[in-house]
Amino acid sequence: MLPNFFVVGAQKSATTSLHFYLAGHPDIFLPKEKESKFFVNDERYILGIKYYENNYFCDWNGQKIVGEVDPDYMYFEVAVERILKHFDMNRLQFIFIFRN
Repeated sequence: MLPNFFVVGAQKSATTSLHFYLAGHPDIFLPKEKESKFFVNDERYILGIKYYENNYFCDWNGQKIVGEVDPDYMYFEVAVERILKHFDMNRLQFIFIFRN
């Protein structure tokens, strides 16, 4: 199962707290490891989308909503390009967190 939403945002904008709260919801699955960096880390990305799915979402247990929290996906254009390559944008949602 691949994610259908991503949380991205500014550093120190409570993404860790949001990860904690979302992961506690019974209908939401998030990988235990926050910030996989898969779409910005060339060494991980070249291993393929199956690597991503098998390593970060292998504990998925039928939850309706699947996501990932990684603030860096907002800062690196390559992340957006790679995400667009693997996901249907009509079914994908982004949650952006900013800070003042």
